[in-house]
This record gives sequence, C-alpha cells and structure tokens, in this order.
Amino acid sequence: MKHLALRFLFSCVGIAAGIYFRDFWRSDLGPPTFIFVVFLSTTLVMSWQGKGRPWSPISGLIFGLAITIAMIITFFINHYAGMATLVLFAALAHKTGLWQRWADKL
Repeated sequence: MKHLALRFLFSCVGIAAGIYFRDFWRSDLGPPTFIFVVFLSTTLVMSWQGKGRPWSPISGLIFGLAITIAMIITFFINHYAGMATLVLFAALAHKTGLWQRWADKL
C-alpha cells in the first residue's frame, strides 16, 4: 500500500508540473529537458535491485540509454522510427538474454 501511495504522489506531481509549466514544455528547451529527466529517472530506478541488494548502475544505464535513444529519435526524427528503435532494443535484449539475467537477479 505504501508503494501505491508513493506512485500516486509522484504521478500527481508529474501531472501538476506538466500543467503548471506547459509553456516551458512546449518551448525549444522542453523536449531535451524531458528526455534528460526520463533518462535520469529510468537509470536510477533500473539501477536499484531491491532492498538490501547492491546497486547495479550498468543495467540502469543500459535501460536508460535504450529508452533515451528511442525518445530522441521519436522527438526529432520520426515517430515510427522511434518505435522501431525501441522494438529493436527489446529484441536485442531478448536475443542476448538480458531479460533473463535481469530477472534472475531479482
């Protein structure tokens, strides 16, 4: 229940920031800032392996960079190319066994 309340709180803060800073997000600095925030949060979340376990910054960087590269392509090149890049990264992770190794650590 505690995690659900924490997720709800972060969602509300994100929605409020999106509404309050709408002019900023639509400016020229909005998409790069959004991509950086997503990269930073994804890397930190995926680096954490659980309570009492050591941090794994390499796995966090792998996931964070994959999502960031797909978002850069989506924002600045083409939506379909960004989706294809994300699918390509997911297939590459499946082929190399990254998903299985990551699941074994948990």
